[in-house]
Formats: sequence, C-alpha cells, structure tokens
Amino acid sequence: MFSGLSSPSRITRNANTGILYVSDRGAHRVIRIDPVTRTVTRVAGGNTGGNANTQLNSPNGIYFSSTSNSLVIANSGAHNIVRWVIGATTGTVLAGTTGVSGNTATQLNNPTGVTFDSMGNMYVADSGNHRIQFFRAGQTVGTTHTLNILCF
Repeated sequence: MFSGLSSPSRITRNANTGILYVSDRGAHRVIRIDPVTRTVTRVAGGNTGGNANTQLNSPNGIYFSSTSNSLVIANSGAHNIVRWVIGATTGTVLAGTTGVSGNTATQLNNPTGVTFDSMGNMYVADSGNHRIQFFRAGQTVGTTHTLNILCF
C-alpha cells in the first residue's frame, strides 16, 4: 500500500508507456506511477536509507533508459550513480565510491542530476564539488567539464 510521498525530488517519464518515476528523497526510494490506473508502486530502494545495493540514500536526479529498461539514479547521500533495472531488487554502481565523498576523477560528492547523450556517455551534476562530471560509456573514471558561464 502506498503511504504518500515524503520529499519528492525529481521526475522522469517512459515516453513509450507514459509511466512516471519519482525520486522520493526522504523515503530513500523511487516510485512508479501509472497515470492511467493511478497505481503507485516502489521500484527502487525504500528499505531505509543506506549504502547497501538494495538501498538508496537520498535519491535525487533520475533518468529512464528505454534501451536498458532501467533507471539511472543520482544517489546523493551515497555519493554515487546507480543503475536499477525495472523489476530488480538491487542496483549496480555506475560511478562514484559508495558512501565516500570526494573530488577525484572516480569520486562524487552529493550528485544531484544525471543524463546521457546519444553515444551512451553520462553527465553527472556533482553538486558538492561544483562541477559537471563526464563519463564515457562504460567508464568509471570521469573528467570535469568546465563551464564558462557568466552568472548575474
């Protein structure tokens, strides 16, 4: 039974089915919402916050991949990015060192967003390090993208 949202943070959508996925930071989970049937189910995490592969820790940004039928989650509190195949009970780390923040090419600090380009390369908003980290497809060592943006 669904008990409501604690702290919804980000949302993504499966363009083929219309299914919505919402990261719920406070409940350490991602939920699935079927807009037709209004059915709500947990699809990732929700086993209290933590760093085990069955848990999420303050999930934030999420990306739905139709090619792999999975969610890629900016697992902010665990300082990593995880892939969670729809229907799976565990996630797989794509980037970052679980539970350890840092600013090296293999570490993240409170990642808040994640997206991919058409080549499968991953871009991470590494909030705690004030940078965008770029990971080539299948790689765990990132490079920092310097943004020359004038802010007012």
